[in-house]
Amino acid sequence: LKIHLLFYVAVLFLFLWNEKMQVILLGDGSDSILSPLTEEVPRYLLSVGNVPLIVFNIRRLVDVEKFEEVIVVCRPIVADYLSVHLRSDVLSKLRIIPSEELSSASCLKEAAKYINNDFIVMSADLLMNVPLNVVVDLHRVNDASLTCLFTRPEPSPRKKEDKRLDSKMDKHVIIMSGNKLAQFSAQFDLEGEDTLVLKKSVLRKLGNVTIHRDLQDAHIYVFAKWVIDFLVDNDCIDSIQMDLIPYLVKKQFKAKPPGGDDGGEAKSIFSYIPQCPFELHTDAESDWITSSKTKSKVEIRCCAHILSNVHSRLQQTRNADYYCSRINSITRYLEANRGFSVFFDVLVPEGTKKISPEATLPEDSKRINKQSCFIGRAEIGEETSMKTTVVGDHCRIGKGVKLKNVVLMDHVTIGDGCHLENTIVCSNACVEWSCELTNCQVGPKFVVQARTVSENEQYSKTYSRLMG
Repeated sequence: LKIHLLFYVAVLFLFLWNEKMQVILLGDGSDSILSPLTEEVPRYLLSVGNVPLIVFNIRRLVDVEKFEEVIVVCRPIVADYLSVHLRSDVLSKLRIIPSEELSSASCLKEAAKYINNDFIVMSADLLMNVPLNVVVDLHRVNDASLTCLFTRPEPSPRKKEDKRLDSKMDKHVIIMSGNKLAQFSAQFDLEGEDTLVLKKSVLRKLGNVTIHRDLQDAHIYVFAKWVIDFLVDNDCIDSIQMDLIPYLVKKQFKAKPPGGDDGGEAKSIFSYIPQCPFELHTDAESDWITSSKTKSKVEIRCCAHILSNVHSRLQQTRNADYYCSRINSITRYLEANRGFSVFFDVLVPEGTKKISPEATLPEDSKRINKQSCFIGRAEIGEETSMKTTVVGDHCRIGKGVKLKNVVLMDHVTIGDGCHLENTIVCSNACVEWSCELTNCQVGPKFVVQARTVSENEQYSKTYSRLMG
């Protein structure tokens, strides 16, 4: 009997292992965090080089990760763009769901009726080359309810820039025992508190634990199918990261109560978990938390995988094996474009050249370094120098211009003698002659007057109307 039981378990395990996971790409959140760049373009359609963020993720999931079905939840304007600009073979593997919801949990609920098995959730503003199998395999081996991916960024020699890039929203206090996730808390939630509390009962069950304060949430999660059913029935959960994940981590330390009552909840979370027709009690199961009263196997399991040597900036270094960054700030967007040329072959379709054949360069092009890219038609004046600059389509750059770490979107005009550094100029904007801009952002269709000298400024029509 035991041999037959083991055989059926092995068959079931192989079936679940080979079962294709679905991926949900979430285009949630407000565009204001990247203002004024998003005055006319949603943030998920902002381009790194010439590739919109959401398109990069779709290409990676379909062409590299080879997923057969990707569910994209995004705003209607983004959905319309994808329907028009993506290849037909890519569109055939997408299910695009237009949604005006801003919270991540609400966007995920929109896809609930299309989710048939365990699924991956990831943010559409990610720029990364991390293989998803590292977290999917861990999820399947442990039959987990939740599996998170955390990254430990490689230290950078440019510490000042790293401080600007690091966000308290991305930093967390993570407590783990092996690959088991015992606590998940954002650092800003713990501000003002001198102690970090972990119950003795939890420590006794877990044994040795490790407290991590240097990890970043990659915003890539794998969930069991039953989690989406629980989420749909609970309107109080607004955020996946701040509400759902901490709740699941906390509940894994509680055994299933008799009769299905879960401390006053209308419906116990444990009632959503499908019951296995048979259970094998092995030594491996003893690693997971069990109740001293019921002696029953815990039914919620939360795991995490830590990926080291990850660069949070889109830069290739000697020690970093991967890059992973959310483009959720002006600084990160500028950094992503700064590293665009380094990962050019990964980001753009095969056969695309860094310097478009339609671009008109000056005769002395030695002033333009190899890290600069020209997306389409562009006219570049004489004695112009560029360093790590991305130039969009139909741009006109005058004589004697100096550009360093600059992003020029489409139809931008830069006057003679301008000096720009760490600056983003949006589509159809104009910077008139002899301007000096450092760490600035120029919004769409804005005209910067001649001889303007400024630092750390934002120029946009919306801001001008408010000030006026």
